This record gives sequence, structure tokens and C-alpha cells, in this order.
Amino acid sequence: MAAAAIPLVIGGTLLSAKGSYDEGKARYTEGVARKEMADLESLQLEKSGKADVAKSHKVASEERRKARLLQSAATAKLAASGSASDPTAIKITSDIEKAGKYNSLMALWSGKESEASKKLQAAMTRHGGGLSLDAGRRGARAAKTDILSTMFSGTGSAFGMMK
Repeated sequence: MAAAAIPLVIGGTLLSAKGSYDEGKARYTEGVARKEMADLESLQLEKSGKADVAKSHKVASEERRKARLLQSAATAKLAASGSASDPTAIKITSDIEKAGKYNSLMALWSGKESEASKKLQAAMTRHGGGLSLDAGRRGARAAKTDILSTMFSGTGSAFGMMK
């Protein structure tokens, strides 16, 4: 009767080993897929950061343009009223210029900060993808160990039934 069970033990051992192999392959494939997704997300974040910098240059340029227009209009009105050379008038036009420059620099800073933040987020995402790939590799190695364990256990059971 024990001899009749030997093929069942061998078949069960092989099926268990095949299941472990499939599990290891799936873990590795998942790790690779997560790494690829992280790399794509990182590229998108970096691209978005560069777009933020470009947008900030446009905003900065617009801030300088608005300040020049406002300063020109103020100078024209002050000249029409005859007080263009008044120290207060000079200070007002100077303050308009300074405010425009400040707003322009703030726009540039904002774009650079956004880019830096997205670069950091991209690096962290890329690192997470690498960790996922490593976990997939470790899972595949663990499955190989499980295959060996299953094969030794099944072989031992089969030999035990031969006695």
C-alpha cells in the first residue's frame, strides 16, 4: 500500500515545487514592474519641475513688465502735475521699481523651490522603486529555497515509504 502512495508523494512534491517557482517568478516580476513605474513617475516629476521653472520665468517677466508700466504711468502723471522732480515722487517711482523687482525674484525663487521639491520627490520615488525590485529579488530567492526544501522533503517521504 505504501508503494502505491509513492507516485502521489512525488506528484505532490513536484506540484508544490512548481507553485513555489511560480510564486518566486511573480514576486520578481512585480518588483521589476514597480521599479519601472517608479522610474516613469520620477521622470514625470522632474519634467514637471522644469516646467515650473519655465513658468516662473514667464511670471517674473510679467511682473517686471507690470512694474515698468506702472512706473511709467506714475512718472507721466507726476510730470503732468509738475511734481516729477519732487523727492516724494522720486521715492514712489523708485518703490514701484523695487516692488516689481521683488515680485519678479519671488516668482523665480518659487519656480526653483518647486523644481527642487519635485527633484527630491523623484529621487525618493526612484529609491522606492529600487527597494521594490530588491524585495522582488529576495522573494524569488526565498522561493528557490522553498523549492529545494520541498524537493528534499518529498524525496525523504518517498524513500521512507519504500522501507
